[in-house]
Amino acid sequence: VETNADAFTELLRTVLEEADIGRIPAFADEVIAGSADMIRLFDKRHIYLVGVCYGVFPASVSESSYFSEKDRALLCAAGLAIEPELKTKSARELFIFSRAFSAAKESVTLTYSLADRAFSPISRAEAVDRLLEISDGRISPKRISDISAKDRIYSKSDALSLLCEAGDDRESIKEALTACGEAHLLTVSEGSVTNSTLSLSEEALSTLYRSELSLTQSRIDTYKSCPLSYFCRYNLNLSEGERAEFNAMNVGTFVHAILERFLSDARASGKKIYEMEKDERKRIINEVAKAHLDSIADSLDVHGARLSVMLSRIERAAMPIVDNLCDEFRSSKYEPSFFELKIEKDNPDTPTPSLFKGENTSALVFGTIDRVDTFTHGDDVYVRVVDYKTGSKTFSPTDIAEGKNLQMFLYLKSIVETDNESFKRTLGAKEGGRVLPAGVVYMNAAISDAKIDSPSPEAEEAALNAAQKRSGMLLFDPVSISAMNPDYLPVSFKKDGEPYATSKNRLYTLEGWEELCSTLSDVVCDIAENIRHGDISAKPMRTKSHSPCERCAMKPICRNTQKKI
Repeated sequence: VETNADAFTELLRTVLEEADIGRIPAFADEVIAGSADMIRLFDKRHIYLVGVCYGVFPASVSESSYFSEKDRALLCAAGLAIEPELKTKSARELFIFSRAFSAAKESVTLTYSLADRAFSPISRAEAVDRLLEISDGRISPKRISDISAKDRIYSKSDALSLLCEAGDDRESIKEALTACGEAHLLTVSEGSVTNSTLSLSEEALSTLYRSELSLTQSRIDTYKSCPLSYFCRYNLNLSEGERAEFNAMNVGTFVHAILERFLSDARASGKKIYEMEKDERKRIINEVAKAHLDSIADSLDVHGARLSVMLSRIERAAMPIVDNLCDEFRSSKYEPSFFELKIEKDNPDTPTPSLFKGENTSALVFGTIDRVDTFTHGDDVYVRVVDYKTGSKTFSPTDIAEGKNLQMFLYLKSIVETDNESFKRTLGAKEGGRVLPAGVVYMNAAISDAKIDSPSPEAEEAALNAAQKRSGMLLFDPVSISAMNPDYLPVSFKKDGEPYATSKNRLYTLEGWEELCSTLSDVVCDIAENIRHGDISAKPMRTKSHSPCERCAMKPICRNTQKKI
């Protein structure tokens, strides 16, 4: 079709206006972050799923209304528009995870943590285990620390903190930092920082330690773990600001409060604890729960209803622990006599602290005992100390020689060797009688879930009792052991009264107790001597699987870059 120049120009302008020739793209690459249930996942090359931890992603679901799932099903069958929702919620969470996982065009990366902010262990989601299973070895987890330092650098601060680990890439990273104007900061990162030979001056030592050392178990543990951490925490009084939240430590305090109040109320009323009715036990637990809620509610950034639900759940979970305790004392001649018993000087109602004398120094060990049980036999009184364990630490007889888990043995030593005659009489020892070390018992009082294969009252009770098992060491004395409830011993015996092989290292004779006390004295004196000599080196007690540096609040001060052994 023939046309003139003006008409052709107009037609060409119309065509070009509708075409995408030479359009500059709005972006070349981009990263979009968002919640898995809200983010648009269409046409994404790579997807990273962050926080694939058990109960977090996919999230666990629970009943959130007054009616249980069974109630809702019955009401729905009766014609009311109230349908069960747990299955729907669970299916939705799985759908959200599946949708996010399958949306990537090229790759998907899952990340998870092995500990929460309070360093309590957590598990990865079952989805991770399933992926590893079906991959038949072609996929394996990788720790962040296994990635090269260069590949972990995304900022100038990363470059500085990882410079010592960079190896062959060190010089190129230094050049990049210099080009960024950070050359002046490189001087603090030269070489591997170890702080392995630090010590205090004589002037500083004379100011800090003018008399015998005052030690507690936490101080002993901290120094044994790392001398520099001890110096920062207890001499410089440095501490990390703690987040106000209802965490494992709060739960432990709550459980301790319940058990102390329950046992002390029973003792004050003149009743045996197993004589208390179920309603009375519930009343005490409820009162402690309310008092604990009032004491922490103002400092927690959570809604009152949510905190009440949390405490209500723990209140229900505490009941089996109390019931377990009542069942133990139902068939025991030992009686709970002291609760939160302090070991301190110049108090006629408490045992005196143990004094440990070394060549150039001496130390007193103070502390507070969760519970002291006593059994009077003739003029003598047997004493066992009990610790409520609400954490994940476990006891092993080999710990003592290594300077770990000394606390309860130090406490028992203070009671047995006390020179406080008034306290001895309070214990029940007659004039000329002995105070005998019956043992150290750790009672698992952690609030946790128990799993059973088939639901039944018997299986439920067995699972709960198994979760609250005892550990520790006992005096190998037939009189003492026969006075304890055989179902709640940390050791096992054959029918002829001989201990099984696995229990022999958890028993000691009176001569063995003297040897054990000698070991305790050597360990404490060795620590006291090192403190007195001013050793504040950064020498953390590392193992192949653990380093205290991983959780140390003093890491920014120490900057220790030594590798694990």
